[in-house]
Amino acid sequence: MRLRAKKAFYSSWIQASIGVAVLLGSALGAILSSYLTQAQLESWGWRVPFLIGTLIGPVGFYIRSRVDETPAYKAAKPVESPLREVIKTYPRQTLISFSLVVLWTVCTYAILFCIPSYAQRVLGLPSWMGFSAGMMGGAVLIVATPIVGALADRSGHRPWLLGSAIAIFFSAYPMFLFINQMPGLFSLLVFELVLGLLISGYIGSILAAFGELLPTHVLSTGLSVAYNFAVTIFGGFATFTITWLIASTGSNLAPAFYIIVRGRRQRHWCAAVSRPCACCPSSPVWSFPMSIADPTRLILRNGRLLDLQKGQLISGQEVVIEGERIIDVRAEGEPAPVGARIIDLGGRTLMPGLIDCHVHVLASNANLGMNALQPNAIIMYRALPILAAMLNRGFTTVRDAGGADWALARSIQMGLIPGPRIFASGKALSQTGGHGDMRARGELLLNEPCSCCFRAGAIAGVVDGVDNVRLAVREELQQGANQIKIMASGGVSSPTDPIANTQYSEAEIRAIVDEAAAANTYVMAHAYTARAIRRAIECGVRTIEHGNLVDADTARLMAEKGAFAVPTQVTYEMLAEYGERFGLPADSVAKIEDVRQAGRNALLLFAEAGVPMGYGSDLLGEMHEYQTHELKIRAELLGNLAALRSATSVAAQILQREGELGCISAGAIADLLVVDGDPLSDIGCLVGQGEHLAMIVQGGHVRKNTLV
Repeated sequence: MRLRAKKAFYSSWIQASIGVAVLLGSALGAILSSYLTQAQLESWGWRVPFLIGTLIGPVGFYIRSRVDETPAYKAAKPVESPLREVIKTYPRQTLISFSLVVLWTVCTYAILFCIPSYAQRVLGLPSWMGFSAGMMGGAVLIVATPIVGALADRSGHRPWLLGSAIAIFFSAYPMFLFINQMPGLFSLLVFELVLGLLISGYIGSILAAFGELLPTHVLSTGLSVAYNFAVTIFGGFATFTITWLIASTGSNLAPAFYIIVRGRRQRHWCAAVSRPCACCPSSPVWSFPMSIADPTRLILRNGRLLDLQKGQLISGQEVVIEGERIIDVRAEGEPAPVGARIIDLGGRTLMPGLIDCHVHVLASNANLGMNALQPNAIIMYRALPILAAMLNRGFTTVRDAGGADWALARSIQMGLIPGPRIFASGKALSQTGGHGDMRARGELLLNEPCSCCFRAGAIAGVVDGVDNVRLAVREELQQGANQIKIMASGGVSSPTDPIANTQYSEAEIRAIVDEAAAANTYVMAHAYTARAIRRAIECGVRTIEHGNLVDADTARLMAEKGAFAVPTQVTYEMLAEYGERFGLPADSVAKIEDVRQAGRNALLLFAEAGVPMGYGSDLLGEMHEYQTHELKIRAELLGNLAALRSATSVAAQILQREGELGCISAGAIADLLVVDGDPLSDIGCLVGQGEHLAMIVQGGHVRKNTLV
């Protein structure tokens, strides 16, 4: 009789064990995240909770084998098929049990289990704050649930169920609103305290309620059916559902609405096991605004902004991002909009995303002739890791100088594949025997990369004559090229054209420039020698690629004409060291030294003449990994600030996107890097594979984040 008189109290200890699990789990999460690196967590650290969880097995075995059943259970008449009995005789009671478990499950998962992840990924708080909140919630359940059970034995468990369900219904929205408006440890602890108490009020007597819904001989089966279905659907998918709701509705408060929907349904089922209560409204009508904030608003706070115009780091500023744009750069401390995600940068450097103005993302083979012969599918699949690695290094935008097309650029824009934003040139244009003609001597023009070819691995098309080049330009523009690339001199990677050659007649170059200008774009020209550069500039070419053999007079002409240079010194350093090993033909290897040593001097000549220089790497095959090493070369010769400007503000001018790319200002596209280090004093923090990049934001989307 004593057990029956205190069944809510005794059964509440089962529910209190949920609090023990939450408390210990959060504590373990805090310990693991504090002492293990991200790599260690992903490698083996995630197994630790599972290993600890195996300890529950012996406990279950002991309970099952040593603890006696209750007298009521022993006295109950056995049923041949309890599951059939439950479905046939007690369907309504089982459905009510299922619904009661649903709110229990939704609340414990959304408010207790998921809060560490929500605090980190949605609110942008450090992991230890999320785990601390989880420990608070667990502690509240441990203490409050047995108290509720004891009180329910005196007053009846039904009012506790109904009252707590209504209280949760009313409190979910304001509490989620509270932690979004004032994200921090204090608000998280208050959130867990208040909602933890309400959850305790609900689950503290729920097991006793099940005893009144179902008779003893089918209680175990009926409760098992209701519990397992409810937990599987609403517990197992809780994290997925919450994440999906936030992404779909665009509201950080989506979990609150999810709880409210379940709670509103719950009120009717609670009434089914409750005596009428005069203080409970029979049919309340609730109205909440479903669009309380822009879901994509992101605030980056407590960072040092790299001002490339002044060449200094600025503290006390925060960047507000909405959608793909920066909408404000303001003093820290202003109230955050409702629902905004705030990320504390911890004093790290915040700078614009990098821009590489000369890449070949489809050149996965250093031998461009062999690259052109590869099947399209292989070329595209090999490009995927090249693109992803560029983004991981901090290059949020690249200008492809031959090969990539509109479709590839669009695939990245649509989020189908990770990679930098691409300004595509389509196929570069080359004359017969020019830098884009990869045939060896004696090879017939049977499989050449003609201007209408569709071989993905061919970075250029061969086209001759004024009328034909006009048509080729129009074709590339129609296919979505952002700018036109031409070969105006001999090159290293092509087998039959000496470096000193000039390519295309002036009439052909002028025709190409005219067609590009008609489409409001420009021409970029591969050119090494002063003669080739001068011809190109006088014909209206806007950017000179490489320019290793420029002289002082030609550099001054470029400055007078408002032309840009895109030196690519790193490619010659890497070709000299690795080119032959990675398949560069012997004829090409022999040309490297013709331009390598002069390239460093060209950087100085361009700088002295006042020619703005964009950043370019021009790497091929396995050498793409050295993309950031151009920064080291530029910094050694021109200084860190000039190197940084070449990959940000100057590059944006070349792309004709000044004010949108390469800067941190209101209205700019939100391409941002959070750097562990100061690039102004140590350019090395940007060199490598992105090891020192704590966060990468591209077009307002967080692509990498190690801060949470």
